[in-house]
Amino acid sequence: MNWVTTGEPTIQKQRSRWAVRVAGYDAATGRRRVRQLGTHATKKAAVAHQRAVLDGRAGSDDETLSAYLREVWLPSKDARVEVSTYD
Repeated sequence: MNWVTTGEPTIQKQRSRWAVRVAGYDAATGRRRVRQLGTHATKKAAVAHQRAVLDGRAGSDDETLSAYLREVWLPSKDARVEVSTYD
């Protein structure tokens, strides 16, 4: 699905949490879609995430779980485990 952004990220209250969302549409069908970029317990955290998305530090299409594990999580465990476990 080719998804096209039509606006900037917005913050909305969703029950007892704050959600960061961005509006767009599916280029193949033309149907409106809203992509949720994250939920947060406080509005302050949601605003920080919104700023990170606007600055290009979060919310990109290449942001995947495997990239996070490889680039952030695994290096943080390097000094805490044996070499054989790390490998």
